Amino acid sequence: MPIPGATSQSYNATQPGSYTVAVTDQSSGCVSFSDPFVVVGINDLNVDDDAVTVFPNPSNGLFNISFGKGFIGNTDVSITNSLGQLVYLMSFSNPREKTILIERNLYPGVYIMYINAGNSINRIKLIRE
Repeated sequence: MPIPGATSQSYNATQPGSYTVAVTDQSSGCVSFSDPFVVVGINDLNVDDDAVTVFPNPSNGLFNISFGKGFIGNTDVSITNSLGQLVYLMSFSNPREKTILIERNLYPGVYIMYINAGNSINRIKLIRE
């Protein structure tokens, strides 16, 4: 099903799911489709497109974090529960990709991950299944 308004050369997915790109030749009307690709997690609030990605999200407690090139030096990752209580804290130096396991003592629900890198704080909603 086409996404209304998604007609430019780039598109930022706003929902998890399987996406396919259709390209139409205006002169002949021929349509070509890309292989499908899956978006498993959507970054939330104040996150630049290429800065950080958390996947899979939702998860059973094992989350991968992929950091963009802008993350240099010390980076702190903290996770709070719906009451704002700290449930996870870890620091990385010059991160690129980290896998974190936060399943111990965490019940299914919604959590907020804060990624603090110098003057930048990103906030991502996590769903623990």
